Amino acid sequence: MAFDATKFRSHLEFGGARPNLYEVTMSFPAGLNGADEEFTYMCRAAQLPGMNVGIAQVPYFGRFIKLHGDRTFEDWSVRVINDEDFKVRNAFEGWQNRLAMIDWGTNSIENAGGNWQDLHIDITVTQMGKDGNTRLKAYTLHNAWPTNIGPIELAWDMNDQIEEFSVQFSYDYFTNDKISGTSVSL
Repeated sequence: MAFDATKFRSHLEFGGARPNLYEVTMSFPAGLNGADEEFTYMCRAAQLPGMNVGIAQVPYFGRFIKLHGDRTFEDWSVRVINDEDFKVRNAFEGWQNRLAMIDWGTNSIENAGGNWQDLHIDITVTQMGKDGNTRLKAYTLHNAWPTNIGPIELAWDMNDQIEEFSVQFSYDYFTNDKISGTSVSL
């Protein structure tokens, strides 16, 4: 097949989606200093979640037959810019302290006046169009919570740089909406 630039361009009718046009929104659990808006602006990098279907192998007459298994949801991560007030970082650290019940000094979250569900939130990552307003596709990660808050690198030779850290989330499942606005649960 010969290369045909015109035909290739015809398949990129809108010029292709751009990876730098996105927005991540979430609400921290109650009482964690209201860093919701700051997080949206300080979230420097994210990804649209991937999908994975496991393989169930069944032995049959000396060989394995592969069947589709259950869908699994890989952990999801973001890179966050750190400001001098550490507002977003402090919110994530407070969230993990609540998950581990460090601040309460009790052996159960219910004894501390909390609820496990209150510590799991929905996060939405939205792919935007080139006009900055059009919502091309959005994924909502349901019942997410931070499993890992990455370190902040410090070094004397890191001039002209702003601190960053990563946060990794685990979640139960995600849903996505299509351009038509219908929601699809996966």
